[in-house]
Amino acid sequence: MTDLHSTRRRSRRIPCLLAAGFVLLSWCGAARAEEGLYFYDPESSISNYVALKDKVTAYIQKYGQYVFQPFSHIEDFEATLSKSPTATFLVSSWHFKLLGQVMQIDPVLVAQIGGKTSQRKILVVNPDIGSADQLKGKKIASASKDVSTRDMVSRMIGASGADISQSTIILRVPKDIDALMSVALGIADAALSTENSFSKLGVVNPAQFGRMKILVTSENQSLPIVATMVQSTKNSSQDKLVSVLKDMRQSPEGVEILKMMGLDAFEPIDAKEKRNLR
Repeated sequence: MTDLHSTRRRSRRIPCLLAAGFVLLSWCGAARAEEGLYFYDPESSISNYVALKDKVTAYIQKYGQYVFQPFSHIEDFEATLSKSPTATFLVSSWHFKLLGQVMQIDPVLVAQIGGKTSQRKILVVNPDIGSADQLKGKKIASASKDVSTRDMVSRMIGASGADISQSTIILRVPKDIDALMSVALGIADAALSTENSFSKLGVVNPAQFGRMKILVTSENQSLPIVATMVQSTKNSSQDKLVSVLKDMRQSPEGVEILKMMGLDAFEPIDAKEKRNLR
């Protein structure tokens, strides 16, 4: 698969932050291509991928020979996806748009939280930063790749966004919650995150929450998307898996899995939302 972000700029990786009760599992290594559900979403707050993998696999294997493979690194996810012509996958909406530039994919379901299917990105900073101009040359923590982070920050800031975002140092972290913790712990000056992740931090750790503020907020974006590869012939097995995911909220076991993923349900994506993803 074509590399979505060939341009590399100054970036650093840091280990998972084991702080404030957030124990993050690093799920590494590209997996063998199999039919099933592939999952990559750095915005999620999942703390135990092993338990999630076991539960989801047991659930979907009631309906067929499917696998569930979560990923904590975008490169491993994309490498596996490129070898999986019949894959069904769950990704953030921004990642879906990037994949759509180089692959023929179709959004079929959208996640729902609290009756909503969209959320907003936020740029969180330490209290000493009062304006976007003060971000020049600063360090921004993000679970996204450098290029997509700079692009989002640029669009959120506006007129001077491009110059500011290009001057920053991107600190790559595994998950959204790590990006927020980087600001709280003084490792980064700012973090690209979501309103949902920020709200969760406020509930779990009010002290850390109080050490940062929202500088800029984006427009609404779709919540995670379930998508499939566009195929020339109908794939009944893939259609069945999509149906299984859509009906998860109707069983106690399915509801438990959705809660582990921080979601309430999956629902069919409408034509308007599809257009917004293109």
